[in-house]
Amino acid sequence: MTSFFNKHKNIIFTITVLVFVLGVFFGLGAYIGNISVANTIAKVGKGKIPYDRYEMEVRATVENITRDKQIPEANDVIDKMVRQEVFKEMIVNELFYQEAKKFNMAVSNYEVALEIENTPNFASGGRFDPRAYVSQIWSTYKMTPKDYEDWRKKERTAMHLKQFLYSTIKITPDEEKFYERIFSKQIKDISKDREKFMAGLKQEKFLEVANYYLRQLTSKVEIQDFRKKFEKQETNS
Repeated sequence: MTSFFNKHKNIIFTITVLVFVLGVFFGLGAYIGNISVANTIAKVGKGKIPYDRYEMEVRATVENITRDKQIPEANDVIDKMVRQEVFKEMIVNELFYQEAKKFNMAVSNYEVALEIENTPNFASGGRFDPRAYVSQIWSTYKMTPKDYEDWRKKERTAMHLKQFLYSTIKITPDEEKFYERIFSKQIKDISKDREKFMAGLKQEKFLEVANYYLRQLTSKVEIQDFRKKFEKQETNS
C-alpha cells in the first residue's frame, strides 16, 4: 500500500488540489429540486446529494485534468481517486451550505445573474447570449434556468462561508519567522517572492482551520454514504 501511494503521490496530489480548488471557488456539492431517495448517493443531515450530479462532477474533473495534461491518460486507478476526492468535496460543500444557512448567509439574485452574465460559455460574440445559456446548461447539466440558478445560489452560499473563514486567517510575525527558517534551505531568497510565500502559508493555515471546523461539524451531523448501492447496481447491469 505504501509503495502504491509513493508511486502515485504526484497524481494523488494533483487530483486533490484540483478538486479542492474547484470546490472552494466554484462549488461541487449541491442538490437540485426534489431528489428521490433512489437517486441519492449520500445524505448529510437532511440534505441529499444526487447520484447524477456526482457522476457529472467526476466526469468533469477527469476531463479537466486529462485535457490539461496534469495526469496521464485516465484509467481505473485515477478514476477511483477522482471519485473519492469529488465525493468528499461534495460532502464538505453540503456541510458548509447548511452551516452558512445557520448564520443567515444569503446570495442575492443579482449576484447569481452577474456570475451567469460573466460565464464565457454563455456568451456569443463577446456578450451574454440567453439562447447559449439555456442550451449550455441543458446539454451539460440537464437543468432548466431555474434549477441552474437555484443551484448556483446554493453553491455561492457555501462559498461565502469558506471565504469568510479564509478572511479570518492571519499569519503572525512569529509564525512567519518560524516558517522562514524551515523553508530557507528550499527557497534561496524568500524576500524576492514574499507575497507568494505568505499566500502559501495562509492557504496551509486555512486548510488546518477548515479541517478542524469540519471535524466539529461531522460530529454533529449524520452522514450516510450510499455509494456501495450504486456500485452494486453497476456491477449487476
